Amino acid sequence: MDEPAKFFEEYKIIGVVRASEFSDADAISKALIDGGIRIIELNPNVPQCFKLIETLSKNNQIIVGLGSITDGEQAYRAINAGARYISTHY
Repeated sequence: MDEPAKFFEEYKIIGVVRASEFSDADAISKALIDGGIRIIELNPNVPQCFKLIETLSKNNQIIVGLGSITDGEQAYRAINAGARYISTHY
């Protein structure tokens, strides 16, 4: 995929995944993708969120991001895991 901004413009919907179990977050992410959602945003409270970002980012039909980050360490880890965008509410 070329530019995340173009991807956002084309698909417009972000599937935000919040779950207390890794397996639930994985299943929710897969269900969103199967349902046609192409932008997936994980929350840092998802257990092993960076592992899930790494797994999901291998799918070149979607982009994965990390939302509600609280510090630079989370941003750094997310980007290194394959996140194409990060967001915060601060």
